[in-house]
Parts: sequence; C-alpha cells; structure tokens
Amino acid sequence: MMDTLIDPGAMGLRPDAENPEESVTSRMRVNFNARASLTYNLGEWAYVNAYGQLYNFRFRHDENNGRLTEWFVNASLGIRL
Repeated sequence: MMDTLIDPGAMGLRPDAENPEESVTSRMRVNFNARASLTYNLGEWAYVNAYGQLYNFRFRHDENNGRLTEWFVNASLGIRL
C-alpha cells in the first residue's frame, strides 16, 4: 500500500534508480594506499620527522568515471625533554 502512495520522481531520485536494470555499476577495482615516515636525529635532544600518504581511488558508475588521487606530506621539528 505504501508503494502506491509515494511518487519516486517527487523524492529527487535519479531516473536510473527507479529502474535498477538501467543502472550500471563498476566491477571490483584495486585501490592504492601508501604511507611513509622518516625521522632523523639531529643530536641527543632534537629530531626532524616527515610523514606522507598517497591514496589512489578509481570509480565508475553509469556514465560517470574517474580517478581520485590524494596525497599529503607533514613535517615536524621536535625537542626531547
């Protein structure tokens, strides 16, 4: 009874979501995620550290496909107490 009262077009759904046979999803994909950290001691009381990450994600759904590549590097200077 609830299905006859709700209009899917009024709910803002994609047209292909109303008919699952028209929707094309992607196959399994391999994502790449790498992390690295490097620390160098400057003496007994000080050090320098660098940390980085690389993330690569491929996607495909219906007519939309692409690749998301994200990376960052953090660096720090520290003093041991």
